[in-house]
Amino acid sequence: MQNNQIYEKNCKNLKVLFINRKDYLENLGGDTIQMLSIINNLNNQIISDIQTDPLVIEKIIPNYDIIHIFNIQRLSETAFFVKLAKRYNKKIVISPIYADFSTMEEKGRSRYYKLVKNLLPKNFFNLAKDANRVIRGLSYAIFLKENLYNFDKLFKNTLNACDCIVPNSIAEKDYLKSFMSDESKIKVIRNGVDENFLINAMDALEFRQKYKINFDNFVLCVARIDERKNILNLLKATFDDDSIKIVLIGKVYPTHKEYYKKCLRYMKPDKVMHINTTLPQNEICGAYKCAHTHALVSWLETPGLASLEAGLFGANLVIGKCDSTKEYFENYAYFCESGNLSSIYSAIKQSLNDKRNHFKADEFIKKSYSWQKISQEYLEVYSNLLKTS
Repeated sequence: MQNNQIYEKNCKNLKVLFINRKDYLENLGGDTIQMLSIINNLNNQIISDIQTDPLVIEKIIPNYDIIHIFNIQRLSETAFFVKLAKRYNKKIVISPIYADFSTMEEKGRSRYYKLVKNLLPKNFFNLAKDANRVIRGLSYAIFLKENLYNFDKLFKNTLNACDCIVPNSIAEKDYLKSFMSDESKIKVIRNGVDENFLINAMDALEFRQKYKINFDNFVLCVARIDERKNILNLLKATFDDDSIKIVLIGKVYPTHKEYYKKCLRYMKPDKVMHINTTLPQNEICGAYKCAHTHALVSWLETPGLASLEAGLFGANLVIGKCDSTKEYFENYAYFCESGNLSSIYSAIKQSLNDKRNHFKADEFIKKSYSWQKISQEYLEVYSNLLKTS
């Protein structure tokens, strides 16, 4: 009997509750895609539900075998849900989607952000951010009290209370294990890409016509507009070369409107186009088909799902260099230093001079990062936890 058949047998009628942030659809991110991809690919093998409301979760949590929580970056939310799951003696899986942000904090943040962060203790700084989300309807007030605890202690206790920690890379594991009392709880499972995108993608010409894109051999960047995605440096690096055309697809993150104003200074109408919304996945795939290069020069990615998707469609990939992106893309991308404009420009220029799909990244991504295969690793995690219940 194949492994996945064994897991399917063990997981028959297994109920998994997936918990994510309130705005996981409104502000689409990697945590959203990862969660939905797991659910879609295990749809016939587990019973699953998604919930974000803490009051609803408290009522329904007894009905589930496993609680899978996403994104520890909003620590107060994650800590609340982990404590709740422990109270009901549930098995907890967490996808932290976390890394060492020190380089970005040093080089990628505004002076105002760094000033406020340096003045406030970590927990009070996060309290301010959480309160801002509550005011804008993106989170719940019940989480705010978690910020009264020491940040580092709360982070460590939250991770150690989980039964399985699932980072997306060895780099993420190496960072998180320093907080763990039992490293054996950590299991690396890669992020993936859905090969069905190739079937369902909008036609390239149809995408061009719908969005009136007249650029040839353009650089695409599918990303929300915020400091971590480093859009400003992408625009600055290419500003003086009018031969480089750029199409940005992604909403301005609500707390980064001032950052977007800075970006606008470098967005010449004849060379930069911004589609300021979240497009349906089939249309995004149509954009990947059109683009010669996809650039994601972020300060940090794990690994950047847009890069995996664009590579699947044969776009050359320009990627900000960090441990996890090097780990994923090996020699199949043009790497650059996120804080160095010359490095960004050189990588983009080289990618445009080379033929499309120069490194054959599409074949590598299909072989290495198919969600159809990766989802079975999550099924294995659920099955193993079920055995120990």
